[in-house]
Amino acid sequence: MKKSKTLNVVLKVACVVLVMYFLGYAVGRMAGKATKGVDFREIFRVNEKYAAIVLTVLHAVIVIGGLITAFAKMISAKKAAEKWDGDDEDYIDSVESTLDHANIIGSTDMIFNTMLLASAVYFLEKSRVSAALFTLVTVVFLLGMAGALLLTDRCVDLVKKLNPEKQGSVFDPKFEKKWLDSCDEAQKQLIWQAGFTAYRAGNVACLFMWFLAFVLQTILHYGLIPIICIGVIWLTMNTAYCVTAYKLEHKH
Repeated sequence: MKKSKTLNVVLKVACVVLVMYFLGYAVGRMAGKATKGVDFREIFRVNEKYAAIVLTVLHAVIVIGGLITAFAKMISAKKAAEKWDGDDEDYIDSVESTLDHANIIGSTDMIFNTMLLASAVYFLEKSRVSAALFTLVTVVFLLGMAGALLLTDRCVDLVKKLNPEKQGSVFDPKFEKKWLDSCDEAQKQLIWQAGFTAYRAGNVACLFMWFLAFVLQTILHYGLIPIICIGVIWLTMNTAYCVTAYKLEHKH
């Protein structure tokens, strides 16, 4: 019975691998035939000066707008927290929800800040436009990073006021460890569940991005760096998960 079950598993895995292989082969062949003789570099060519200006403005609008929105949420939560009577749990849940929104907006804004910075600088260097745009991009980037750090610090301070048992400072290199140690078991369960969900989503994202980068590389021939970068992130994420799981399971 055990051998039969093992054989079924092996056959299923083999079928999945073969289907994926032939699907990838078929897509590659069709893409190769459909794009034969097509100059994709010419198709995707853009006005570098126009792209540089648009990305610079977009960078400033998104980063500054995101910070303003996040700080507005944080200030709103702070003012609401000052009115808490210490007993109404529904009320404080609403305050913490607003504070969570501020954190989400702030962290998302920081990611867009780094992405748009790199995109804007790429076209700014190629187009050789006004040095003022380089200055603007740099200033917005630094303001965005400083603002994100300040926002996180203010949010942490507010959470600590509402929950005096919480420990840690954003400027402490061991902040995450101290913060986790000060959480109760229910809060730790939420953190671990969210972390595992993020891990699974990251695996799916890496698989999709690898496939996309692989297909596009065969068409656009832009080199191996994108695929290698995706592989490094994927490998780091899975190695960290496996090593941590192993240590936790065998710590005794």
